[in-house]
Amino acid sequence: MGYTLRSLTKQDKDTDVYINLKLRQKVLERDQYTCQLCGHKGGEKYADGEIVRLEVDHMKPLKQGGKTTEENLWTLCSRCNAGKKSLFDYPETIKNKILSVNLSEETRKKLSELSLKSGRTINDLVVEAIDRGVEKLK
Repeated sequence: MGYTLRSLTKQDKDTDVYINLKLRQKVLERDQYTCQLCGHKGGEKYADGEIVRLEVDHMKPLKQGGKTTEENLWTLCSRCNAGKKSLFDYPETIKNKILSVNLSEETRKKLSELSLKSGRTINDLVVEAIDRGVEKLK
């Protein structure tokens, strides 16, 4: 067994992409095993009966210069984490990207509050609002 020298300079730990198990556990404990967006606890059930699964993710994404440090990590349920993923990562949702970019901060806040109360994703709420609006135009 041996080691491979990858660089002559020491690399900072906070530049790692991988969230190791020890750091993941520390963040889950700090956040009391609770989603920091919707407040659901791991293992609970959503209104539709699905069990809440928790994930640890970056607040400021790595693509935007975020680091893998405790201060830049938070606990999210799988639904909230999926709802916050960058639309730029999913070209098939390019039509949704235009809508998301053009929402005012006030509208985003209202949607977020409604999402927390209803247990539904922001995406679902936006699509429903658009569908209702289109029906009124007919």
